[in-house]
Amino acid sequence: MAEYAISPAWRLNDQNIERQAIQFWRTLNILPRGVEPEARAKELCAIAHRGDEVAGVSTVSMEELRFLRNRFAMFRCAVAPPHRLSHVAYELTVFSRALLERWSLEHPEERVKGMGLIIEGEIGKRAQQPLWPVTGLTLVGFTPQGLQIRVAWFPHARLD
Repeated sequence: MAEYAISPAWRLNDQNIERQAIQFWRTLNILPRGVEPEARAKELCAIAHRGDEVAGVSTVSMEELRFLRNRFAMFRCAVAPPHRLSHVAYELTVFSRALLERWSLEHPEERVKGMGLIIEGEIGKRAQQPLWPVTGLTLVGFTPQGLQIRVAWFPHARLD
């Protein structure tokens, strides 16, 4: 397995990290139509490097999940093709969850109760597991398009 260095980026406004992420997205041409890389860079959560190369990035947007009646940090992860068979996506997920949990605890005024994600890529047999124990991500529903919605509640979260 490759050695990856994962660094926090959440709300740091670090121009160097943002520049690296923008170059990563542009090189891979992976941002959805209409999404400006500079705007997405403001949502950076973490960045993974292997040596000087960006292997992957995670981003987060704050969204209300109405069916859960709470606000979640909605996680996205992108990994460069040469690194997709490694565990870097998993490492970014675990790292980002811990980072966001600490941030949520330090910023109760934001009322963020957990981390959520919508599974868009191929995840194989893991799709059959309703709970992913290490990340705490649990299947809670499906999008109208049939994509899985998973959330991990933060331990300090309380329902309003």
